[in-house]
Amino acid sequence: MRRNIIIDYINNFKKNLLVEVKPGVSISCTAYPWSEGAVLVFALSKDRLGNDKIKEESHNLREALTTTRLFAPTSENEKPSETRFFYHKNMIILVKSDENSQWSNDAANRDVEQAVNTIRNHGRQS
Repeated sequence: MRRNIIIDYINNFKKNLLVEVKPGVSISCTAYPWSEGAVLVFALSKDRLGNDKIKEESHNLREALTTTRLFAPTSENEKPSETRFFYHKNMIILVKSDENSQWSNDAANRDVEQAVNTIRNHGRQS
């Protein structure tokens, strides 16, 4: 997965998400690329710098997921056909394939909208 595509997507996602969060909340992203996509872990925190990192490319999805240390070892290794969302504490985790349509500005807008709506709806159920 090309670094410049990942960086552009991260910047677009963060720009759109910053509009939705309270002042003083920063967003950082750690990307775990593999040859056919990337796992993106967006962490929200108060009063910290929103530094981004792109880790070394993994051989496959299974290795990328394991490298995050957020997922139990898995046999999952199939490239997702659409963006998959996971939420854990203060993190939004996306698993994206290398399909160009998943990395566009419009895709970043849609992904933020879906993440925010899911979080808001989950909050109403509690």
